[in-house]
Amino acid sequence: MNAITLTPDIVVLQDGRERAVLVCGDEYTTSIDLPLSEAGVAAVLEASKDLTPQGLKTVILTREPDDDRLPLHLLAGVQIIRAERKQMDEWEWENVPVDLLNSPDVLVHVVRYHRTITDEAGHTFQIEPCLGASDTLAVIIEPENILVCCDELHTDLPPNIRCGTVHETLLRLQDWRFRAPKVIISANGIPITGDKVIKTLDRAIQYVRDLYRLTRIGLTESKLPWERLVYTIAVNGVWNSPNTNRLLQERHKANVRSMAMDINGRIQAEAEELSLTA
Repeated sequence: MNAITLTPDIVVLQDGRERAVLVCGDEYTTSIDLPLSEAGVAAVLEASKDLTPQGLKTVILTREPDDDRLPLHLLAGVQIIRAERKQMDEWEWENVPVDLLNSPDVLVHVVRYHRTITDEAGHTFQIEPCLGASDTLAVIIEPENILVCCDELHTDLPPNIRCGTVHETLLRLQDWRFRAPKVIISANGIPITGDKVIKTLDRAIQYVRDLYRLTRIGLTESKLPWERLVYTIAVNGVWNSPNTNRLLQERHKANVRSMAMDINGRIQAEAEELSLTA
């Protein structure tokens, strides 16, 4: 995995779409996220031993693998901090992955609200569920003021909007814009630093707002299906970029589809509410 040194104490291991953010204490290493492959986890364990005398002690998962592919058998003696995975708000029990239940050597802590942990070197990890997505976590590393999140943010690409989470995505972006971290490490593992942090968040917020407005007009006024909107709402109309490459086009098309499905769901809910109160 490629190593990116942010500070003498913080190293990002990045390989394709996988990343691990290693924070060094005096004796132990804390990793925010892990690769899914055994080779990737082995690389994190080896790097942790190179960085601190006792190696890896704590793993904070900002997003747990949906298919439970995390190789827990390699993590004996390591504690994992993860988000709650309740499927329904009224259900008091959590949907715990079976592999965690079958791994007694791995201590697991669940974050339902806000939690603060520290290491022996004075780093503070402010951990909390992401706004609108309680099954994911965002972490602020202090005193460096580094935000680690599982959203897909890039200086040259619009944010990745998941179906049914348009409003929640906007809330998160606005919250992070208000907090103004010095560095953002998103799901791709590429650090965004300096002035690019605010510029990236501002562009992402404006993109979501503009795409929502144009998609809703297309659906409600022009009565176009999302398949047509993909070509009607040009990416250059909502995201200024000197190079409109294939990756940018594919990201935008996926966002239009997610946005359209989200808006259709909201329109249906509004119609049902109106029919009940008429």
